[in-house]
Amino acid sequence: MLGNHLFITEGTKTEPHYLYGLIDELVRQLGSDVKKHLIVEPQGTNTLFLLDQAEQLLQNTSDLYQHVWILYDLDDFPLDRFDNTVHRCEALSKRNRKLGYGPEFHAIWSNQCFELWLLLHFCPLDADISRKAYSQKLSEQLKARGLCEEYEKRDPALFSYLRPYLSDALRNAKLRADACKGLAPSQSAPCTAVPLLFSSRAFGAYIK
Repeated sequence: MLGNHLFITEGTKTEPHYLYGLIDELVRQLGSDVKKHLIVEPQGTNTLFLLDQAEQLLQNTSDLYQHVWILYDLDDFPLDRFDNTVHRCEALSKRNRKLGYGPEFHAIWSNQCFELWLLLHFCPLDADISRKAYSQKLSEQLKARGLCEEYEKRDPALFSYLRPYLSDALRNAKLRADACKGLAPSQSAPCTAVPLLFSSRAFGAYIK
């Protein structure tokens, strides 16, 4: 069973539109009823504050979520805050498992930015490049494949462009995860935890 999922995103453009595309894919496979179980809440705020916002939303809703996904980038925020979001998600999940009640919290971080995950659909990446360079490289890759002329953060077709290359993205992301093994997220660049979303029991059976 898919269960109820709450997605809290730091960004208000790229991440939400990518997630809306993912939800559309699940609707095609499982029917329109699944949409009410997948809620995206763009917050436009940073790291630990996302968790505060998530907990506030959970208190103010009657819905019972099995999973809360926190999507955030390194950006220019303090490194300890970036890492502490991971630790706090783990602590909240451990507490809820002990209580036998409450959602699992998942820290879906990207160092430096979510665009890394998008670029990994097309090519491996070993160098820690600038955020501007990610957008430039994405535009080049998307145009070369005839998908669109330029990368746009608000493009509603973003997920559909990338969907055929998902297995490549997962493989390239694993190469980076292996290279960064043992390092704190803030020291792991380039690297991203987005693959956790696709390896989860909730989505792994449907999105491969």
